[in-house]
Amino acid sequence: MAFELEDTTTAPDNNRPELPAGASWQEDGSVRLELSRPVLLDTKTATGPSTTTLDELVLRELTAGDMIDSGSETTSQRVGLFLLQRSAGLNGPAGVKKLRALSLPDYVKAQRIMSVFMNAGAETGA
Repeated sequence: MAFELEDTTTAPDNNRPELPAGASWQEDGSVRLELSRPVLLDTKTATGPSTTTLDELVLRELTAGDMIDSGSETTSQRVGLFLLQRSAGLNGPAGVKKLRALSLPDYVKAQRIMSVFMNAGAETGA
């Protein structure tokens, strides 16, 4: 089984890094990722059972505080999940449930977008 993840999209101003296919830069600097497979989650509300659909993620640039707060996580996988939750604004147990239900290709694309936000640029020599 192979995943197609190599297609990229450039930002309209061509000054921003390339993004995975299905992702686009937003005016505020966030990135919208259209999910290749929407996530359907059954929930309970005051009026009865309901189904929630997640068909996109909007990821924002992380802060130093997000990275510092991730220090309480015990494995690199949990740190990655924590940071993705922060970036997507999907905090708490409900956020974990949504992110864990993503298809693997969508999860990998979201991780690639986060790596764009964490890239400090080219190093310069002295």
